Amino acid sequence: MHYGLQILLATTFLPLLLRLGRLSLRDSRLEYIPVILFLFFLAILNKLKEAKMQPDCCGEPFGLALICIGLVGKLLCQNLDILSGEILSFGIVLSGTIITLYGLQVWKGTIWPLLLLCFALPIPHVWELYLGVPLRALATKAATLLLRIAGLATTAKGCAIILPNDTQVFVNEACSGLNSLTAIGAISVYLGNYTSLWSRKLELLFVAIVSALIANIFRLFSLTLFVHLCGTAILDSILHPLVGLLTFLFALTGLLAFNWGLNEN
Repeated sequence: MHYGLQILLATTFLPLLLRLGRLSLRDSRLEYIPVILFLFFLAILNKLKEAKMQPDCCGEPFGLALICIGLVGKLLCQNLDILSGEILSFGIVLSGTIITLYGLQVWKGTIWPLLLLCFALPIPHVWELYLGVPLRALATKAATLLLRIAGLATTAKGCAIILPNDTQVFVNEACSGLNSLTAIGAISVYLGNYTSLWSRKLELLFVAIVSALIANIFRLFSLTLFVHLCGTAILDSILHPLVGLLTFLFALTGLLAFNWGLNEN
């Protein structure tokens, strides 16, 4: 039965990962999902590598029931083309498999890595409305303030920065920072998998959120400054995504440095 469950898990996970890979190539909003699932897979393996298969009489029936529920949910969501439901169903199947093979105690140790699946869910449009718009407004106002400190007389109007020559730099949905926030948040959860202290896990998550917000503000600040110096054509050049990559690496470096500091202490 153990090998049968492992094969079942692989046949559930691999088609989902391949589908997500194809979707991420067509939709930039989903490009981070396969990477998060890969981190999720590594985190789960780290928790299970030293665990022994010790199923308990209470957990095994419950685990098998979860596997059945997850498989039914996956089939339904696959037929209805509900990607978020498929990912959550995979989490249910995996939880049921761990409970069946290792018992409830080992499964409790995988709860934090299982949170990575939440970051792998595609961002709903309603989130982009209620979170994306405030984040865009925050980045606009903060970047405008930095530009003024740098000596550039700019004004913020909604989600747009107006330069002295009346050129407007619009902060669209892709510049809200939600994707970076999701990716950095997922990495912080992955790093938190290697500490048993919940306070440190939450500290890493908090620092990840702050780092992502600051990085997005500096990205908008840098792009607006380049627009002022070189014109709006710069937004259609390779410099646009390059600035985004560099600021993301800045946020990631800050998170990794904080994690290193925690480990040193």
